[in-house]
Amino acid sequence: NNCLHKMDSSTFINLSNLKELLLGRNLLKKIDKGLFKNLKNLRKLYLNSNRLIELYSNVFENLTYLEELYMSENYFTDNSFELKELK
Repeated sequence: NNCLHKMDSSTFINLSNLKELLLGRNLLKKIDKGLFKNLKNLRKLYLNSNRLIELYSNVFENLTYLEELYMSENYFTDNSFELKELK
C-alpha cells in the first residue's frame, strides 16, 4: 500500500535472505526481468491488487523456494504469461 509505480532490477539486490515480500496494493504495471533474481530464499510473494498486465516469462525463475504467490486483482489476460518455471 505504498503507491509504488515501478521498481528496477537493482531494488532488492542486497536482500538475498528475504523470505516474504509484500508488494500488493500498489500501482505496479510491470515488473523488470531481474527484479527478483537475488531473492533466492523468498518463500511468499504478494503482487495482488496492482495494475499488472503481463509478466516476462522468466520473472520467477530464481525463486526456487517460493511456496506462495498472490497475484489476484490485476489486469492479466488469459495469455499474459505462463508459470512454467514454478514448481
